[in-house]
Amino acid sequence: MLPLKQNKLYPGDSAIVQHGQTKVNKNKNRVPGKMS
Repeated sequence: MLPLKQNKLYPGDSAIVQHGQTKVNKNKNRVPGKMS
């Protein structure tokens, strides 16, 4: 994992992180309670 400083330098990382969060949200929606 890249440090926070590098994350700030690379705006592309933000998009990747957002994508990952969306995937997690979808997973939680699919199996509520299981991941929680």
